[in-house]
Formats: sequence, C-alpha cells, structure tokens
Amino acid sequence: MNNRTIIQDASGINTFYAKIYSLVGVGLGISAIVSALMLSMFQSVIVSVLMGSTWIFYVAIAAELILVFAASGMAVKNSPAALPLFLVYSALNGFT
Repeated sequence: MNNRTIIQDASGINTFYAKIYSLVGVGLGISAIVSALMLSMFQSVIVSVLMGSTWIFYVAIAAELILVFAASGMAVKNSPAALPLFLVYSALNGFT
C-alpha cells in the first residue's frame, strides 16, 4: 500500500492574509469613525456646506476615484506609500 502524506506549510500565507484583513479592518474603522463624526458632531456644518456649495461633494467623489487608482497602482509596485493612500481613502469614504 502506498501511503503518502503531504503536509503543506501555509503559515506564511496565513500571516499575509491576517495582515491584509487587519488593515482592511482598520480602514473600515476609520471610515466608520469619520462617518459617525459627520453625522453627529458636524451634521449642521456638513449640511450647510453641501447645500451651499455642492461642488465639494463632487470633488470628494472624484478624489476618491483618483485615490483608488493611485493606491492600486502603488500596491502593484509594492510601494509603502499605498498604505497611507488607503487610509486617506478610508477617511474620505467616511465623509462621502
């Protein structure tokens, strides 16, 4: 009988995914905090700014798109600048 046991060491990929999911969790947390601040503490200010000049909202949405393309381009190059761009994107996502 031919009993072969194959043991694969997946600890490297597990730590990689744990790090990635923790960074995504941090991004979600930042987005939630900014959104909660906008809805509670700065509600009257944000409503008056958006009603008075709606172009700010459109600029924020365009900046989100630009940040997505810039951060994904830097992530492909494995640049350390991709993380701060992701965190800025998360805060801007909470704003919009």
